Amino acid sequence: MLDFNKLAGQLPALSRYLTQEALANRQRIQIAQELFRHAIAQQPDWRARMEAAGTGLGFAPAVPLEPLATRVTIPPAPAVHTVLATDGSQIAPSHHEAVYCYLINIGYVLLHYGSGRLPRLDSIPEVFYQAQDLYQCRQWGIRTEEWLGHRRTQLEATILAELATDWRTQEPLEPAVALVDGSLTYWFLEGLPDAARTLILQPIFEAWQVCQRLRIPIMSYLSAGRSLEVMNFLRLGLCPYRCLTAKPLPRQPGRITLRQTETPARYNPYADLARAGTTERPLAEYQPNSGTLRGTADCILLCKCWYRNCPH
Repeated sequence: MLDFNKLAGQLPALSRYLTQEALANRQRIQIAQELFRHAIAQQPDWRARMEAAGTGLGFAPAVPLEPLATRVTIPPAPAVHTVLATDGSQIAPSHHEAVYCYLINIGYVLLHYGSGRLPRLDSIPEVFYQAQDLYQCRQWGIRTEEWLGHRRTQLEATILAELATDWRTQEPLEPAVALVDGSLTYWFLEGLPDAARTLILQPIFEAWQVCQRLRIPIMSYLSAGRSLEVMNFLRLGLCPYRCLTAKPLPRQPGRITLRQTETPARYNPYADLARAGTTERPLAEYQPNSGTLRGTADCILLCKCWYRNCPH
């Protein structure tokens, strides 16, 4: 039984924590905006620095294909057009239930603009209980709960293609666009074995080809993106050192020790930006002769050892 009276006493502390987090997030956004302004002015230098680091960078930044200050004017949509979209949800299996199974529910919509037709909203639920559905992923060391999410992504694309095919038989010429929830770059599949990745991606690619043949472009909608590739590019300007070849040794309390291959040169100092996001004290002091970085954990909180080969 949940005792709400005991729980209520913890809410003021939670409220204070959320207030502090909101303030810290605003400060982080200010730092990111300042870094972005620097990135616009120094984009070629940042990209050259990234390419010089090669595989030793330690993270994967997004590489801008055009100037960051580029602004593209989008023409107005056709007067009559249709938007198709799918989005899924799931219920994970539980050994505490009477039947060990999972459910995937794919919702879909057709929204017609300028034609006066009524929208179509529906969903397709499916229960998976066969041994192949539940345990096939175990041969690759993938948990059923994780596999469930991959299957949902697959079904979202497959049903979207079926929806597009059905729509094109009714309106072969009307402009249409298909929307999916989340990124079209499936980084979360990167670490899967080839066989598992192919099993998931093959139906998705086939669905994309169907939409391409029907002349219905696919777009993704990101309401709260969790990928870090774009933010990773800003890390190139956060580190104040040009050296990208030092390798960190195991951390010690209050000190980060480095094995140096060259003496770092100061580069684009952002100490003021860093302090704005964490503390008024200096973040850290680098000792070139000793190869150590003396300072507090504030430095780690800000750049989180983004460069595994950097004096931070």
